Amino acid sequence: MNAGGGTREQALWTRARLGHRGPALDLLTARFDRHVYAPHAHDEFTVGLCVGGSEVIDYRGGRLRPRPGSIVVLDPGEMHTGGPDTADGYAYRALYADTSLLTDGTTGGFPSFREPLLDDPELAAAFRAAHTDLSACPDPLEAESRIPWLLTAMARRHSTARPTPDNLPGADHIAHAVRTRLADELTTPPTLADLATDLGLSRYQLLRAFRTTVGIPPYAWLAQYRVTRARSLLERGVRPAEVASLVGFADQAHPAVANTAGAVFLDEPLTAGILAAFALILAGSVLATATGPRQGGRPVAWSTRQTSRADGRVDSPSGALPEERPGSTGQGDG
Repeated sequence: MNAGGGTREQALWTRARLGHRGPALDLLTARFDRHVYAPHAHDEFTVGLCVGGSEVIDYRGGRLRPRPGSIVVLDPGEMHTGGPDTADGYAYRALYADTSLLTDGTTGGFPSFREPLLDDPELAAAFRAAHTDLSACPDPLEAESRIPWLLTAMARRHSTARPTPDNLPGADHIAHAVRTRLADELTTPPTLADLATDLGLSRYQLLRAFRTTVGIPPYAWLAQYRVTRARSLLERGVRPAEVASLVGFADQAHPAVANTAGAVFLDEPLTAGILAAFALILAGSVLATATGPRQGGRPVAWSTRQTSRADGRVDSPSGALPEERPGSTGQGDG
């Protein structure tokens, strides 16, 4: 219960897209004190992370009791329920993923999870960071860069599927081709799935090659490129409104641009000149969001920039700070 004695029954849905005009992916952020889900099933994999309290889930004839930090993976079509395990209620973040998002980067067919309750602190931290960032700002390229990568990592670590080989000849060429396409199509970036198809790769192979070569995922590279390009245009006297249109900021009247600010300013002193230039690009309305949380005199990056490792693990550098975005409330779908 909350401090006033009432109950907290709240759910926030966010619909992200995996790339510009790509398939939809639903994200749920929920906090319940008493709500109990009736038995139901989903067509997709349900992947949830307990972030507070404790929940009890009836699943496959048994009971799951996730605690904060536990990841729950429920197979498509499997009936389940959900409700509070204690008087403190429960809070969780969840997404609903098509099977293909877990098989890109694996072999062996359908990824069966031996245990539906996963204890993987590193993966849990990366999942929470990505879910929080994308719930606040569902940028399509960011969603396509982060969600499939995380789900593939989960399947490779915990399912019966076998990892595909990570050695990929020509990674430098692949990364160069992706950067070129993204730079040429700033306003409507192609989906990573389309780029991968054009290069004869899977999306996982493209992401692996890009991360290995560049050190950051495609959305983070594009964010930095956009701001660098915007500065150059401003210095040449191009009007701010035109700059925003040319670099792909014109239709981003929401905190998406804050991700761009974080990607650039994390490792760079925030000078008055940089801030003034970026303020012009943002037309003032997003400035407070872009420069809000600070650490050591510099803005903290909104988006965790995960880097590739030789052993396939997911790195989540410290310093990333999530943000929340207001939205509709009500009882979720579990």
